[in-house]
Amino acid sequence: MVRESDYVIRWGGDEFLLLLTCGHSEAQGKAAELKVAFERERARTALPGGIGLSTGVASVSTEAQTLAEAIRQADSRMYADKGADPRV
Repeated sequence: MVRESDYVIRWGGDEFLLLLTCGHSEAQGKAAELKVAFERERARTALPGGIGLSTGVASVSTEAQTLAEAIRQADSRMYADKGADPRV
């Protein structure tokens, strides 16, 4: 799921960045795969309520000029995704 060329970085208390070298649509697909894998694990291990996975995707080359801008965009999209899940 996470390739050797990808970077997983803890970003604050319970937030992580996954930096990928790929196109925007592939990154969106990776985010969807992560959510499916998380839900599968949630069902298998019976995680307590309030624990979820929300994602936000942004591209440096097409939507933002800098990594900081891309992180702000992805963060905004992650909060929108979080608001769409009543369990979180």
